[in-house]
Amino acid sequence: AGTTSGTALVSTGNTDGTLQLQVNGTTPSVTLAANGSIGVGSTPGYGNNGQVLTSSGTGSAPTWTTPSAGAVTLVTSTTATAASSVVFTGLSTTYGVYLLEYDSVFGSAGDNLVLTISANNGSSYYSSSYAVQGTYTVNGSNSVYATTTDTFFYLGPITGSNTSLSNPSSGSIWMYNPAASKQFTAQNLSASRNGSGNMENTVVSYGGPNSTSAINAIKIVFAGAATITGKFRLYGYSAS
Repeated sequence: AGTTSGTALVSTGNTDGTLQLQVNGTTPSVTLAANGSIGVGSTPGYGNNGQVLTSSGTGSAPTWTTPSAGAVTLVTSTTATAASSVVFTGLSTTYGVYLLEYDSVFGSAGDNLVLTISANNGSSYYSSSYAVQGTYTVNGSNSVYATTTDTFFYLGPITGSNTSLSNPSSGSIWMYNPAASKQFTAQNLSASRNGSGNMENTVVSYGGPNSTSAINAIKIVFAGAATITGKFRLYGYSAS
């Protein structure tokens, strides 16, 4: 197509196999490199890994752009097998809310599943003044739990764990902007077997022992040092 080399579809003087669609004589429009990458525009742009081609309307060439992150992002997940703890570091203000789900978690011995928090990315963890308030229901009977002096946050059950492969603990924790310079706040909903083998539903709120220190790491353990087996998924909700 084209009557002279200056108006041809294939660029002239090329030795690397590039195929180029030209308009207005010699202006590049779409360029196909020998390796299969696609360039757009008069100065071909090939974009970066993960980018998508976005229309600029009828008046301009399309451009490579980074797609916006969804409202919810799976940050990381892990499956623990007889682990001493499960740790998530690097919490940041990229996400306004973090959601931690734990699924079918049980220990090597009857124990309480708990959460501790860190302001130095896991080098150390707060060990006092954890505030926990909420209710737990066992066999249809509701009880209130409230304290400001715990050494951890209960993930359930509160009355003592009897978790096993057939009686695991599962639940979710909503952490509200933990990496902001404010006191750590969160809510937890869990379903577990308690120390007597009865089902226990727990709904509690947390207030961190930190005052204005940003929290950037969390650790899940069994309070009595039993090992952990189970699945954990950490999601981030966009801060914007």
